[in-house]
Amino acid sequence: MVASSGPSSTFPFVDTAKHVAQGKLQTNALVDGSWTLAFRDEDYCKSAIASHCEVQVLQERNTGVVIRDEQDIMRLRELS
Repeated sequence: MVASSGPSSTFPFVDTAKHVAQGKLQTNALVDGSWTLAFRDEDYCKSAIASHCEVQVLQERNTGVVIRDEQDIMRLRELS
């Protein structure tokens, strides 16, 4: 089973590996930053997806806490 995700950044990066394209040797080919992951079997894939989703939920919760804290600080500054 193969899992794929989109680009993690809008900035392309340089792949230092050498690539052969149309018979010409090229270095520093520009790539889009997307990833393709391969797993031993479907169970490993499902475990990785579950782990990724769990981390995503935790990050979303943490972001909400930080935003609420910032809003509280802004309200306190307005009151003083």
